[in-house]
Amino acid sequence: GGKKGLSKTAVAEARQRSSLLSTSSDKTGVSFAGNNFQAEYYASKFSLRGQLVYAILHDLRRSVLVNGQKDVHISSFGGGPGTDAAGLVWIQREFHPNSTFHCDLYDYEKSWKKYTKTLGELFGSEMTVAFLPCDVTEPLASEINRNANVEISDLILFFYVCHETSSRSPTLQFYSDIAAQAKPGAVVIIADVKGRSGVHLALVQKAMASSRKVSWRAPWCSELLDPVLI
Repeated sequence: GGKKGLSKTAVAEARQRSSLLSTSSDKTGVSFAGNNFQAEYYASKFSLRGQLVYAILHDLRRSVLVNGQKDVHISSFGGGPGTDAAGLVWIQREFHPNSTFHCDLYDYEKSWKKYTKTLGELFGSEMTVAFLPCDVTEPLASEINRNANVEISDLILFFYVCHETSSRSPTLQFYSDIAAQAKPGAVVIIADVKGRSGVHLALVQKAMASSRKVSWRAPWCSELLDPVLI
């Protein structure tokens, strides 16, 4: 829905919360609850986030996804709104027209689920989406993460989620679990805010490497390989 009928105070509050997103000072996560904020988020972020994902995957496409693969499974963590998945639509259409992309949108804010049907209609039949609750500050085996389908994922995305949850995730067990359970050859792409997030992302990299041999092809792009293949 749009902003019709919203008071100036409601619009200002939504914009203020939106301004805190994807900044180096946000280490606890901004609440995404509320129709006002979600409308502001879609208006200001949908196109930009989709373009970012498209740009990164466009540059990496030869090393990330296999041409001719019938079904491509993608896990988008922190991707509840579908903004990151939007960039995948054009990757599929331009470079993988014979493949169907299946994207699971994982997010702590459960109210994003109500937009899944609209996203599916917008993306088309070659890009399916499903919403699943998730908390990256908890181990993968925890109750909230019980439905995660990491083991079938070809591509795993973390866009602007690692740094904003860093103060609530001291052990980084979730990332170790992801590395341990992902299938051989799965690719992880992590994109986050510049500057201070580098310290935390280095810890995420270390956590993933602690449970699995990881081939780091470029900054924050990794391929999870079976140890016997290295």
